[in-house]
Amino acid sequence: MQSRLPKQAKVVKYGPDGSSVASVGVAMYGAPTDEGAHTIRFTSQTEKAQLLSHTELAVNKAGLPTSATTVLHNPHDASVRQRLEADYSGLEWTKSMRPRSGSVKIKAANDQKIKIHHAEVSFKNEQMHTVTIAHSSPKDGETIRRYTDLDFSAAKMLGQLLIGGHINIIHRGADKSVYAQSKLTLTEEGLASVLEVTKLKKDGVSPSVLSKWDYSKVTFNARRKIEDGILVTTTTNPDGKLRATTTITFSGGQAIEMKVKTADGKIIDCPLKRATPEKVGDLLSPVTEFVAIKTTPHRDEQHSVESVKRPDGTIERSTELWYTTKIENGKESKIPLRAVIQDFAPNGTTVMKRKEIDFSSTDFGDKGNTVSGSVQVASFANDKMVQRTTVVYSK
Repeated sequence: MQSRLPKQAKVVKYGPDGSSVASVGVAMYGAPTDEGAHTIRFTSQTEKAQLLSHTELAVNKAGLPTSATTVLHNPHDASVRQRLEADYSGLEWTKSMRPRSGSVKIKAANDQKIKIHHAEVSFKNEQMHTVTIAHSSPKDGETIRRYTDLDFSAAKMLGQLLIGGHINIIHRGADKSVYAQSKLTLTEEGLASVLEVTKLKKDGVSPSVLSKWDYSKVTFNARRKIEDGILVTTTTNPDGKLRATTTITFSGGQAIEMKVKTADGKIIDCPLKRATPEKVGDLLSPVTEFVAIKTTPHRDEQHSVESVKRPDGTIERSTELWYTTKIENGKESKIPLRAVIQDFAPNGTTVMKRKEIDFSSTDFGDKGNTVSGSVQVASFANDKMVQRTTVVYSK
């Protein structure tokens, strides 16, 4: 069964709780080239219609991304925050079109189009493994000021979703000598819990200053950013002697006040300027547009289960399809009614993501191909909703 490209897709992404809206967006599909490649243009907003990003994704004939350009905006005024360029050519993909191994190279520039860093995200055994970042000087965009290496081997992951554990971080100078080490401990929702930073002496081994960032008194919004509360940072000497305690107060997603208490008890107030959020446009995709995925059996429906397996025999993906059949000119075609697609971890048993698909509003042609209408898709990970999508086709 072959289907034409959609006209657009309306997407609502959810936060760690599976119910709070993180972003609302629309993807527009460009016409395919003679080689079968096409582009997807995606615009994302907050639930309050504050602009978040614009992305243009290049996709090859096989449906795999080859490159992407993204402009990130400051939600409060829609100004440009960063410009990103991603190159996916170094990735190896699974049969289900998930990264298996290899790496993605990313270049980032500021609002003045000056390069601020470039990064390489590596994958191993179908999961993100390491991230290496070279930070450039904003003056010329070329001079490397420092490096940051992130190691996800101790993090708990479900596919690319963080669900606990910790991330080890190494900070290097321009000469690549280590000047600090960090450990970011995560909650079961993949949110920051505690950040421990050890600044090192010139020998790159002996600790000089220890800092601990405690996130237990802050709340995060659906986009995993700090929304409200107090972030407490404690700085000590290697012998445990207190140097200072810093409290940063957040309100409405922004830091509004900082106080530093020194070892001798002196308190220094550091008020911070707060930007005023502004609505920058109309909602691209109303969150109320979605309907429940239909599961009512059709009187003539049939059922099938197909699996995609890895070379080692473990199940990579299973597709459970309910359908009816249509016979035209002696040929039988499947007309989908609904489906459940499950992606499995490399062990072949742990479900990483589940998609429930409703074709009840989709019009199919004589050969079972998509002609018009829409498809509803609900995506779940770790037993929580992560995304709902309406894919729209036009005649």
